[in-house]
Amino acid sequence: MTCAIRYICGAAAVAAFSALAMLDAAVANHFILPCGDECRGGSWVATGSMQSARELHTATLLPTGKVLVAGGRNAQRVALESAELYDPATGAWSATGPMTVPRAGHTATLLADGRVVVAGGVSNDHADPPCCTATATAEIYDPATGTWTPTGSMSTDRFSFDATVLQDGRILVAGGATRSNMLDGTEIYDPASGRWTRTGDLNVARYGHTLTLLDDGTVLAARGSDSGDLEWTLSSAERYDPRTGTWSLAGDTGVSSVGHTATLLADGRVLVAGGYSGGVGGGIAHVVTVLFDPATGAWSRTGDLLEPRYDHAATVLPGGEVLVAGGVYLIGGYPETSYHFPLPTERYRPGTTTWSRAADLVEERGKATMTLLPDGTALVAGGSVVGPDSWVPIASAERYVTPNPLRERRVVEYFHAGYDHYFVTADEPEIAILDAAAEHSWVRTGKTYPIFDQGMLPYLRLVPVCRFWSGQSFAPKSSHFYTPYADECVKVMQDTVWMYERIAFYVAMPGGIPGARTCPSRTRPLYRAYNDGRGGAPNHRYTTDPAVLDAMIARGWVMEGEAATRVFACAPLQK
Repeated sequence: MTCAIRYICGAAAVAAFSALAMLDAAVANHFILPCGDECRGGSWVATGSMQSARELHTATLLPTGKVLVAGGRNAQRVALESAELYDPATGAWSATGPMTVPRAGHTATLLADGRVVVAGGVSNDHADPPCCTATATAEIYDPATGTWTPTGSMSTDRFSFDATVLQDGRILVAGGATRSNMLDGTEIYDPASGRWTRTGDLNVARYGHTLTLLDDGTVLAARGSDSGDLEWTLSSAERYDPRTGTWSLAGDTGVSSVGHTATLLADGRVLVAGGYSGGVGGGIAHVVTVLFDPATGAWSRTGDLLEPRYDHAATVLPGGEVLVAGGVYLIGGYPETSYHFPLPTERYRPGTTTWSRAADLVEERGKATMTLLPDGTALVAGGSVVGPDSWVPIASAERYVTPNPLRERRVVEYFHAGYDHYFVTADEPEIAILDAAAEHSWVRTGKTYPIFDQGMLPYLRLVPVCRFWSGQSFAPKSSHFYTPYADECVKVMQDTVWMYERIAFYVAMPGGIPGARTCPSRTRPLYRAYNDGRGGAPNHRYTTDPAVLDAMIARGWVMEGEAATRVFACAPLQK
């Protein structure tokens, strides 16, 4: 990050910063303030149904806050090409452009620029090996146009695999199955070139596994199966290092399964829950839950689920708890096997290492998707149940609502024509004073965007933003300066030109490779431009609009953010 301003305030503010520094250090270590018992309640509420019933589809949260659902399989076991958008504001679904290839059992991955890459899957009937005609094709969805465009194809047809975005923005896919083979091959997609390249093979061929991006940039592959008819499943795990392009064994999870979930916790560990063991004549659905610690490479047992389940869905709620919902388990053995779909959902609290019962789903479902929305609710969509003859996809959707919805404040931007200066504030009394001022020297620009406030600290990884004022240092002009970077805040505090005022609000921070960091999911980039001291006084402009940043750069202002992505910090998605 480039810094151009001439910092700092008196030493009196250093004591006030001590608490800030401790908080910043805590956030850097993924500390999240515990969510109290009052946050644990919640209920499932029916929302709009999709236009098409589907299972084995994907659901992706877009930067707009809408959810893109793509593909899947219908009641006739035919792969779908259709796609739909869910609008949390209205609770309604609307059709968007169809994919160029029907697919089920594929992957969908969000790129840093807001587009979505889908890859692989089956393009005819079925999606459980051995069975089907897989595809190697991939395509990109552009939310701006609502259309799909083919991109480079993988070197191998595959379905029932997994994908994740690496810290450098490329996409890693690993394993999966074809009509007759289980795969150990892995590939990487480069969005810049639209091409796939082979990388190191898995040590064990596997499908039905999970991939999880760890905080250090490596990727964990857990469990799966290398048996075409699920005679057995795997308990092993592997870890991919992008620096070497190789996989290394990462211990044994203790039990074998497909249909489990793997969830990255706030402290960097991975929670693997449930799953199906496979086996001739029917297998076991697990209640077993294990934790992987990337720092030690060790697996450990934690509290069991209250009900066995596989083909369920999981997400991390605001506050750090893990919510699991849906799924299925078997009762009896072949040929008298029956299926049970648990309605009760469960929440795992990392601090106590136990599961507690949460509210019941409105409707039974397995193979559904679950997406955490920007307002802190969770959307479950589609899936299937067992009918008289086969699995029956469903179109319904529902949302998990907690009694503590996330709160937002809004930044309002002003401009002083005489000073050629910009100013932002989220302080409501300050906004009222500026708007009521008789001289109207500071005028709203019409730009406003949401930011996080202190009430959201228990829910999200946030850092405080220091606010400074120049006082009379540049009289008659004055300037305010905001920074979420602890080192920058300390420097400004040591400069007598600047006076530390307070913590203005909170932001999320970008992650990834220095120089190309990107914002976490459910946030958007916040940009900072600097006037380079022109006109005799420093001034910064803070905006979430890339067009505004471009305009300021064209005026000779300096972009202060990541060299490749221009990100300075991260704000909530616009509502």
